[in-house]
Amino acid sequence: MRLFLSFEEGKIIVLYFDYCASAPIHPKVNQLMSDITRDIFANPSSMHKFGLEANELVEESRKCISQRLNHYMLWYLRSSTHQCTIVTNSYSLQNNA
Repeated sequence: MRLFLSFEEGKIIVLYFDYCASAPIHPKVNQLMSDITRDIFANPSSMHKFGLEANELVEESRKCISQRLNHYMLWYLRSSTHQCTIVTNSYSLQNNA
């Protein structure tokens, strides 16, 4: 699941995607990920050298995706509870404004 929030002209725009963990991977994406994970394989949350390298790649990728989508704000959330809370709160904000 991914949640993208963008604030435009006082309105909150919510795009909510849930394709589960079984989404097919495009062959080009599969090849790119295979190439990258040969060299950068650590958990990006780790504080050792390899984790910091992985984190740098993740952050660069996030910036690239955000620019490509032309969004004011791009959030990556790790739990469905967190995602549902944000969607619910965003909906409440829109309807109470």
